[in-house]
Amino acid sequence: VVTIGVCSFTTLVFELTQTRILSFVFWNHIVYLTVSLALLGSGIGGTLVALLSAKRALYTPSTLSRLLLGFGLSMLAAIVVTAKILPELRDASLWASLGLCYVLYMIPFLLAGASLSILFSAGSQRVGVLYSVDLLAASVGCVLFFFLLPAVGATRLVLLLATGLFLFSAVWSDRATRRMQITSLLCAAAALSLFAWLRIRPSFLDFLPVSNKGLTRMPPVPDNRIEETIWSPLCRIDVVGDRVGKPASYFFD
Repeated sequence: VVTIGVCSFTTLVFELTQTRILSFVFWNHIVYLTVSLALLGSGIGGTLVALLSAKRALYTPSTLSRLLLGFGLSMLAAIVVTAKILPELRDASLWASLGLCYVLYMIPFLLAGASLSILFSAGSQRVGVLYSVDLLAASVGCVLFFFLLPAVGATRLVLLLATGLFLFSAVWSDRATRRMQITSLLCAAAALSLFAWLRIRPSFLDFLPVSNKGLTRMPPVPDNRIEETIWSPLCRIDVVGDRVGKPASYFFD
């Protein structure tokens, strides 16, 4: 029951965070892409579980531990690729960048859908209770998103979500293999370390808009630097300082 709640909470918060990232990197109308990503990924995950469960039992601690670990790692991979690799494709077509994001951001939802499908199938006798927990956790995630995103920012919020998945992966791996437990705990420690590091150096893992969007409201001064970044459910605000230290706020949707 608790694992279902964690998966549902994480999935909804990540989906909402993804809308803010895509809105900043591309344009605000691209956020609707997230709905299709979530539906497609969850559908593929559930379909794979249905096909594979006919051949072997999937409800095992080892399977759930690996799915939760993969769920967290795929979220981090999506953030890292968006921040580090996508800017290298600025000269490529917009469709290439969108295609990369479409595939990349679908994988976490695929793993989430597979995890939830296995848990629901295993608890089919209590499906009403499990589904209630699923809906409640998703609702709580939608509400808390409005407070979590401004408090920690998009990248650090994803790191927190991934840390929770790694810890639950370690809990399930305790019933499976010691190696999986150690791997999950090391991933959780690495995610928390990066979370703390980004508090000091937020530019280490930051996003850049695509080239055709442009930053027309930021003067092209080489010494300009972002002093502080504030994420909200509606926009991202960067406070930029010029060469003489005079700050100015710029709004990016």
